[in-house]
Amino acid sequence: MKKIFCLLFCLVTLTCQAQRVNMKKYMKGAVPVVEGVVTFSHDYTVAGASEERLFTLLQAFAGSLVEASAFEDYAKVTMQSRENRRVVANLRDKIVFSQRKWKTDTTTVSYRLLMFYEEGRVHAQLQDFVYSYEGDVLRAERWITDEYALKDGGKALRKGSGKFRKATIDFAEQLFARLEEALK
Repeated sequence: MKKIFCLLFCLVTLTCQAQRVNMKKYMKGAVPVVEGVVTFSHDYTVAGASEERLFTLLQAFAGSLVEASAFEDYAKVTMQSRENRRVVANLRDKIVFSQRKWKTDTTTVSYRLLMFYEEGRVHAQLQDFVYSYEGDVLRAERWITDEYALKDGGKALRKGSGKFRKATIDFAEQLFARLEEALK
C-alpha cells in the first residue's frame, strides 16, 4: 500500500512540475510590446529564394488565410507591394479557450499580419490584436501584457486575461509555424 501511495505521489509531483515548466513560456516578457503595441515577430531564412519567389509565396500565404477565414467581410489582403517588399493582411479568427459538452468558451480576434521580405529572408509581425468577447471589445495592449495579465510578480497568470495571453501566444506560434511551412 505504501508503494502505491508513493508511486501516486511521485506521478502527481512530476505532472505538476511539467505543467509549471510548460507555463514558463507564458510568463514575464512573453508578450512583446514595441512602441506601445503588442507585436509578435519572427524571422525566416529561405535559402536561395529570390525576392520574386518570396513575394509569390507570401501572397499565396496571405490569400490562403483570407480564404480560410470565416469572416469574409473583414479578412482582406490590404497591401501587396513589390516596390516596398511587403504583404499585409487584416484578419479575424476564432480562438477556442475551452470546449465542453454543453459550452464552448471562445473569442473572436482581429489582427494584422505584416510580412516584409528581401532576398532569402522574411520578417513577419502580428499586431493590432482586438478581441470580441461576451459583448466586450478588448485591446491586447490593455489585456494581455505583463502589467494586465500577470500576478504574483510575473509568476502566475490572472484568471480572466491570462487565458487570452496564453491563447494569443499559442495562436502566434501556430501562425508562424504555418508561415514557415509555406516558405518551404
